[in-house]
Amino acid sequence: MHDLHFAIHIIKDKLIGYVYVPFLLLNQGNFYVKHKRITSLDVKENAFPFTEWMSKLVELSNALTYVALNKNYNKKKSKISFSDFLEKTDKSKRDFIIDSIERKQIEIIKLIKENKPFVFNIKDRDANIYEKDLVQIALKTAEVSFEFEKSETNLIYRLLVFHNNKRLDLQDASLQILTNKAPVIVYQNKLIWFSNATFNGNKLKPFLTKDEITYAPRHEAFLFEKFIKPAVRKYDCNIIGFELREIITSPKAEIHIEKTIYNDFIFTPYFVYQERKVPFYASQKSFVKVIEKEGAYALENRKRDDKAEQLILEKLTKLGLVKQERYYKLNQDIANKYDFLEQISLFIPQLQQAGFSITNHLFAKEVSYISPKINYTTEQKQDWFDLYITVQFGVFTIEFQQLKNHILNHIHEYVLPDDTIAIIPKAWFSELQAFAKRTNKKNKTSLDKTHYKVVENNTIITPNTEIQESIAKFNVKKKLALPQKSLAQLRDYQITGYNWLYHMTQNQFGVCLADDMGLGKTLQVISLLQKYFENNPNNTQQEYCEKPTPTSAAEGTQLSLFDSPVIEDISTVNTTQKVIENSWESVLLIVPKSLIYNWILELEKFAPELSYVVYHKADRKEIFAYSLHKKNIIITTYGVARQDVDFLEKHHFSYLILDESQAIKNPSSKTYKAVTRLESQYKVSMTGTPIENNLVDLWTQMNFLNHDILGDLSYFRDAFVTPIQSDAEAVELHELKRIITPFILRRLKRDVAKELPEKIEQIIYCEMHNEQAEWYEEEKSAVRNELLSQKQEKGYIDALVAINRLRQIAIDPRLINPDTTMSSGKFDTIIQQIHSIIEQGDKFLIFSSFVKHLQLFQAYFETNDIAYAMLTGKDNKRQEIVEEFENTPSIKPFLISIKAGGVGINLTSANYVFIIDPWWNPFVEQQAIDRTHRIGQDKNVMVYRFISKDTIEEKILNLQQSKLKMSDALLEQDFTKNMKLKDIMALME
Repeated sequence: MHDLHFAIHIIKDKLIGYVYVPFLLLNQGNFYVKHKRITSLDVKENAFPFTEWMSKLVELSNALTYVALNKNYNKKKSKISFSDFLEKTDKSKRDFIIDSIERKQIEIIKLIKENKPFVFNIKDRDANIYEKDLVQIALKTAEVSFEFEKSETNLIYRLLVFHNNKRLDLQDASLQILTNKAPVIVYQNKLIWFSNATFNGNKLKPFLTKDEITYAPRHEAFLFEKFIKPAVRKYDCNIIGFELREIITSPKAEIHIEKTIYNDFIFTPYFVYQERKVPFYASQKSFVKVIEKEGAYALENRKRDDKAEQLILEKLTKLGLVKQERYYKLNQDIANKYDFLEQISLFIPQLQQAGFSITNHLFAKEVSYISPKINYTTEQKQDWFDLYITVQFGVFTIEFQQLKNHILNHIHEYVLPDDTIAIIPKAWFSELQAFAKRTNKKNKTSLDKTHYKVVENNTIITPNTEIQESIAKFNVKKKLALPQKSLAQLRDYQITGYNWLYHMTQNQFGVCLADDMGLGKTLQVISLLQKYFENNPNNTQQEYCEKPTPTSAAEGTQLSLFDSPVIEDISTVNTTQKVIENSWESVLLIVPKSLIYNWILELEKFAPELSYVVYHKADRKEIFAYSLHKKNIIITTYGVARQDVDFLEKHHFSYLILDESQAIKNPSSKTYKAVTRLESQYKVSMTGTPIENNLVDLWTQMNFLNHDILGDLSYFRDAFVTPIQSDAEAVELHELKRIITPFILRRLKRDVAKELPEKIEQIIYCEMHNEQAEWYEEEKSAVRNELLSQKQEKGYIDALVAINRLRQIAIDPRLINPDTTMSSGKFDTIIQQIHSIIEQGDKFLIFSSFVKHLQLFQAYFETNDIAYAMLTGKDNKRQEIVEEFENTPSIKPFLISIKAGGVGINLTSANYVFIIDPWWNPFVEQQAIDRTHRIGQDKNVMVYRFISKDTIEEKILNLQQSKLKMSDALLEQDFTKNMKLKDIMALME
């Protein structure tokens, strides 16, 4: 195999010029013989150690056979030879085919040049091949030179070719022109390339038979313009008999900014030599001009200054532009022409200083690259400032109101008075959006103090000294001392909330405390009110008479099962007969009816020095007249506020506080319209769900707290709701957040988890609805009278039945009568809390001792498309149900029978527990709570017990507390077992 050599035979072909046939040559000592013509099959079967380039050369050679050419180009498959096909085809297609063939020939020559195989050029195809027959591959290229001589009678043209500094005899019989484009010749058995790639081999052909070409004078004008001028521009030329002036000129530089078909933004440098312009990558070395004067012709040659051009181009790379073959580009991809222009505006002035003139093809008009500057003056108002903003575009001063429409509609191009285009920076569309919305036709931008965050951290319109001083007043500088008489132990985050509430309201801002459910919003607001009244010296001058104050179950007194409620009129609790007139104004606290009692308990527990009255019953206006500005806090409900708004709006309050303020989410509701008519010095709302359904919920909250902070509802929908709904990343979302953030304090449970105990338990007292309460009272009286007349044994059984019946009425009348239209106060309260937790995205467990109670919530969930899980004693697939709840994020509530789910399951994905009706045995409840509060739980657990106020459920709760003092052994037993009638009657004393 080592005696075989890969070789190429160059063969003249009458149709396509030259073909290159691969052979294996066998070394015979003094000569070589053709061993085998190489085919594609030889390559496939590895008949020789073919390299990659050899295989490629064989492939190209086979592609130039007539059979392959006919198959490739004779698409109609007509049964004629390739030569006949080529002869009969039209000129344009024939030119295309010849051009394609030549490209393959050039590719073959390139492979030969790079890899230097054996090459031979013998005409006798069967002759032996000697060393002298092998074609040598020249290492140096050939140079061409044109010579033009003008005599008195003729214009003479000569072509000279030099190789290794020797002139070639173009009439030598050995000279063969292998290719015309990127010409290659064989000369005296040497394969020679030309240094000038633009030279065409066709120019050699006239000189294969003669030394020079002579033209008559009548062709002189044509020859100078079409032949001599291009030759002088591209090649070395020797001029005899006419003038060739060499002119040296420094280039001027241009940058053309364009976009490619591939959406790339590019820079193309051009160099200008007087009236001639050339792209930086052009191979043209000079500019030649024909000059005619009185019939005499001359040439003017202006050569490019390569050194000067290179120095100019180096400035582009120093600016960070990356050089490509035919253009420069940024070292990053940019999405659109405005972002691109903003990016390059950083160095366009440097390009201009470096001498480049800029032509921007991305825009219809000339672009101004001057960075705009914002200026403004301020005019102070009572509520805050009016700004008068102007924008400086170079020599032009533009009022901001003229740019308003551009900012609001994201229009990037602003036409300046000189008809050039100024491009509005991208940041302006977000940073100046709020200013544009508040700018009128007189160029006045009105900012209320509630918009101070719009200015405080704005990167475009930075606050001046006057504005900075105003903003500084709003910042919480130090912690406020806690109220002196506070009985609460506030956690750090609660102190922060109290501090924030006080500071913001004292600065006349309405604020929303939107902490997660269970984080103590009520306690923070109570501390705020304590501080407010403590700071008023008259508040400490109240004098009380000796009239005893009624006690309540919340104070720990044991109540008889069927005693009348201690508080027949809540307004009598904590009242006084004599109060010295105060200068402070009462707080109006509006809450859902179900939360009245919970507020009373919290006030009595943590702020007993604060007086309150409930404005709710039929005689409420008389109570109001006595209590206004004499009681610290007037507690009422949304329903009463709605009914009595005409009365209440005539009075002024210190604080107007809304608890569960999502009640006003509907801007067209009577409730919303009522509370916004009420007058107060300060406003606070409390809710765990500031947005329940959509952004309009947020608007109602904010408009109540700080009127017009977000404009009217129509404006808000157009300016914020529509763009945010269509684009989750809209700048309007960031603007909205910037405006409202100072006035909403929201801490999630996970944010303050370290400050919370592992388990927090809270009792929520629920008011029964009127019909429900009346039914309960009637049933209670009847049962008590019946039991007192019963005998011992029968009375015991009847007592248990009666107690159970009363429990169910207190819970929900539908447990006794499924067809009743009577509503339940407890059900409404629980539903309200459920929605708050679902909105937070947390999972929670709902335990009840009555399956029928759970089924009421099951029906509600199904009606309202709320995913849920449910486990009762009838379920056989307990573990499957538990795993579905634990592993399905969309399932938030889990309804569980307290007996069926009290043991044997692990529910650590939940962190809220609802005990919606109390069980006699607290140990059973504790087992239920421990389904989630156990090893593996990484969240704080919040436990809520819902108790119907003034019912047997309160007695059960008291009984639980006493049972907890007993031993665990006793707790494990149901106390109702083995009890006698006298034991039950003892509970009724």
